Amino acid sequence: MVSQHPHDLEPVPPVVEFDSSRFKIAADMPVVGTLDSRLDLLQMDPFAFEHLVRELFTAMGYET
Repeated sequence: MVSQHPHDLEPVPPVVEFDSSRFKIAADMPVVGTLDSRLDLLQMDPFAFEHLVRELFTAMGYET
């Protein structure tokens, strides 16, 4: 149901009930730490970007 006024909050019933006993909780891992090591494509040298795309296409089976 949608509220009559956009600033009114209406509770939404859950679509799926989550049963936590069915899932195994993994140990703590530093997941966010590896995100900063990704390449920043917007800051990459154009020739290096072209080389990266060529390697990607080659790995996908395309002839470059």
